[in-house]
Amino acid sequence: MAEAAQNPEPVPTSTRVGAEAAGSINDTIQNYAAYQSEVSELVNVVRRRGQELAETGPAILGDVGSSIKPQADELIAAVQDFSEAPIPGAAIAQTFTYASVLLVGAFFGSFIGSYIVGPILSLFLLKFGAVLLALVVFPLIAFGVVRRLQAAGSPDQEIRGTLGGLTLIQSLLVGFSISGHYANQPLIFLTPVIISFVLPAALRAVGNNRANVLGAALGASVAVHLLLGAISGNISFSYLLLTLAYAGIAGAAIQVLIKDQAAASTMQVYAYEFGIAFGFLIAKLIVFGLFGMSAAAGNRTQQH
Repeated sequence: MAEAAQNPEPVPTSTRVGAEAAGSINDTIQNYAAYQSEVSELVNVVRRRGQELAETGPAILGDVGSSIKPQADELIAAVQDFSEAPIPGAAIAQTFTYASVLLVGAFFGSFIGSYIVGPILSLFLLKFGAVLLALVVFPLIAFGVVRRLQAAGSPDQEIRGTLGGLTLIQSLLVGFSISGHYANQPLIFLTPVIISFVLPAALRAVGNNRANVLGAALGASVAVHLLLGAISGNISFSYLLLTLAYAGIAGAAIQVLIKDQAAASTMQVYAYEFGIAFGFLIAKLIVFGLFGMSAAAGNRTQQH
C-alpha cells in the first residue's frame, strides 16, 4: 500500500492530450470573449481617427511605397521556410480569433456595400475607382497606419479600432465593386475560426513540426468548407478557388508570424490580423471579378 502511494500510476497519454486540447479550446474561447469590449469601442475610435487619416493619407502612401519591395521579399522567404522553429500557438490563436471577428464585420459590410450603400456610391464613384481603392489604396494606408501608430506608442485597442474601421470601409468598397456579379462562395470568416481552434490542438499533439501543424490546421479549414459546400450544393469553381485562396493566405500569415516571433520582431499581432482580413477581401474581389456571373446571366443570386 505504501509503495502504491509513493509511486502513483502515470496518467495515460490520451488523457493528457485530451486535457491539453480542451485547454487550447478554452483559451480560444476566452480570446473571443476578450475581444467583445474592443469591438464595442470600434465606432468611437473610427470617429476620432477618421479626420486624421484623411489628412495624413497621402504622406502615409509615400512612406509605404519605398518599403514595399523589401517586405515582399521577406514574405516570400518566410512562406518558403519550413525549418524547425518554435511555433507560437497562443499568438497564432489570438491573431486568427480577432481576424475572424473582423471578417464577420466585413461579411456584413460587403453585403451593405452591394445592396444599400452601392447605389449611393455609384453617383460619385466609378467601380474602377472602388476596385483601385480596395486593392491598393486601403491596404497601403493600413500598413502605414500600423507603423505610425506603433511608433507613436498608441494603445493596441486604438490601433485595432482604427484598422477595423479601414477593414469595414474596404469591405463596403469590395461589396460595391462586385455588385451585379454573383458566384458561389465559402463563408469568409470561417477559415480563421477553424484555425484558431485546430492549430493549438495540433501543436500540442505533434509539437513544432511546422509542416504537420500547417497541414492539420489548413486541411481542417478546407475540409469543413468542402463539407458545407457539398451539403448546401454550392460547390463550384469559384467556391473551390476561394476556399484554397483563404487557406493559402492563412498559411502565409502563419509562416510570417512564426518567422517574426522567432526573430523577436516588435510587430504586434494586429498587423497580422488585418493582413489576413485585407487578404481575404482582396481574394474575394479578384475571384468575383474574374469568375463571377453578371446579374443578367445569373439564374440565382448569391449573398455578397
